[in-house]
Amino acid sequence: MVRDRSPGWINAALAVAVALSLGIFALTGFLPQHWVVYNGKAWPDTNIDSVTLLQPTFQRLLSLVGLLCLVALLALAVIGLYRRNVAMPLIALLAAFLCPVAGLTHFVRNLVPWQIHSELRADDGTIYYFAESSFLQGQTLMLARLREETLFTRTMDALVVTNGDNPRSYLRIIRPAEAEDKYGQLYLTEDHWLLGLRTENRCFFAYDLGAGKPYGHGAVEELSPFLAIGNQTLLHKPDVASLLAVGIEGERGAPTRAAVKQSLAHPNKEVRAVALQLLGDKPLRIFENEAADPAR
Repeated sequence: MVRDRSPGWINAALAVAVALSLGIFALTGFLPQHWVVYNGKAWPDTNIDSVTLLQPTFQRLLSLVGLLCLVALLALAVIGLYRRNVAMPLIALLAAFLCPVAGLTHFVRNLVPWQIHSELRADDGTIYYFAESSFLQGQTLMLARLREETLFTRTMDALVVTNGDNPRSYLRIIRPAEAEDKYGQLYLTEDHWLLGLRTENRCFFAYDLGAGKPYGHGAVEELSPFLAIGNQTLLHKPDVASLLAVGIEGERGAPTRAAVKQSLAHPNKEVRAVALQLLGDKPLRIFENEAADPAR
């Protein structure tokens, strides 16, 4: 029988390291990155009521502490071998083995994570998000509003939920001149509309903040392509070209004739000019230096 010649502090360190590691590895493996609350049935995704995410800083801290625990266990295993303590390295290595097990469990349990791609703060302090959850060919997109944020979690209320995979439903819109092409764009308009664009000028969903009405799959296609444009807003030239290329009610993403006709009364003269061009009534000259309003 091998006598334990290790000092008391080493045995105490092993006990603390094992206990702490078991707790951290358990949290890593079984604490979800997010949890979803549904209105009734959990399918389809349009029934989502809210999504709660772990704060990224908390996730990074958990990973860092887990890594330190692994290093401490391996160090104690080496110390045990050096001191010829058979039990000590066995216990330390067994606990250390649970680290990759926890990582694999975490991966399997979070195959379809929610990610925030854009954040927008309104003048009244309300925060809105463009969030996405995808796995393989399946993709769910969500316009959300912050409900509560703590040190560990962030809870968002779903305003509109739609799919980003086939069959896609979106509307090609014209963005302000300073628009940038990036994934997951958010726009808050002068008329209190919240718009979510997946890529380029493709609006996948919208929310009327004044009426509290969502526009998702199908419904978004009936809206005006000029929703993002205010009374004095300059138009994004590539978007104008894109919209003119698809025309009215032609291919996917094209606006309806009725929506374009309503834009003839828009206070922005550039909007009226593009609307006339889409309707085939007048040539487009909105970017030329001209004194007269071409829409008149």
